[in-house]
Amino acid sequence: MASEAPQQSFVRANGLRLACLDYGNAGAPPAVLVHATGFHKELWGLVARALAPSHHVLAFDQRGHGDSDKPAADYHWQRFADDLAGFLDALRLRGVLAIGHSSGGTAIVLTAAQRPELIGRAVLVEPVIFPRSAIASGDRAGDRGMGERTRQRRESFESPEAFFQSFRDRPPFKDWTDEALWTYARAGTAPGPDGRVHLKCPPSIEAQVYENNRSVNPWPALEALRCPTLFIQGGSRGILAPDLAEQMRTAVPHLRHVQVAAASHFVPMEQPEAVSGAIQDFLQAS
Repeated sequence: MASEAPQQSFVRANGLRLACLDYGNAGAPPAVLVHATGFHKELWGLVARALAPSHHVLAFDQRGHGDSDKPAADYHWQRFADDLAGFLDALRLRGVLAIGHSSGGTAIVLTAAQRPELIGRAVLVEPVIFPRSAIASGDRAGDRGMGERTRQRRESFESPEAFFQSFRDRPPFKDWTDEALWTYARAGTAPGPDGRVHLKCPPSIEAQVYENNRSVNPWPALEALRCPTLFIQGGSRGILAPDLAEQMRTAVPHLRHVQVAAASHFVPMEQPEAVSGAIQDFLQAS
């Protein structure tokens, strides 16, 4: 049976302590949820609870995020795939249902190609996949502009409530559900010695992730995917290339594609029920 409240523990992988939420139902088929850059494991809450009756759901904080260890450097995107593989190895999990948002989806693609025994099914929610033309240009510099903007981001707030109010009417957060935004505020900050709450993913670390976002070429990994794969895409407000689904289907002929028309890149925080429903349909069909 799934537990009412997930239990936090730590898993050691690649020399790091990775924080993990366990939603119970041990012995059921495993499902592992991987968050996006700058976010944390708790943001999967609604999707995790929808899966928990049928799966042993685990959500973990990637390096530099949430309650996991935060090395000062080494945020090459291959490291996130290595950590996912290390997490699964530490727990002796194989053939998992792996669900990843944004950079978390990219980590799943790399892992599934490099260690196919680890991933039984892959759900990629708005994965960061640059078009082939951008990769062919040979530019591996990453998004310096996004990195610079992130380094200037506010890092502390008077309270989680102040965090919530500061973001409530600001894009892209204004389209998030109240529960998702409150979860981001509550679980994404920690009290500091100055009496304020501070982001658990410091801007200096988040910026490094953006600055390394072209440090891997995901296309060979996509072409190597053999597991059933679902691609969940936002609508016109998403950040992905308009023809990415067509490009991905060429690389992954067995790809299943679902578009949530009214959503943006942040579809799990805007329409978690649509994400959960697409995953359930995918599981029944695959």
